[in-house]
Amino acid sequence: AISESQERMAVVIDPKDVDKFLGFAKEKT
Repeated sequence: AISESQERMAVVIDPKDVDKFLGFAKEKT
């Protein structure tokens, strides 16, 4: 399950930062 804060972050994330975000998320998991 995704946390509310993470969900909110995903909504406002910049398209150019998607790759960076996905990499960060993968590292945290």
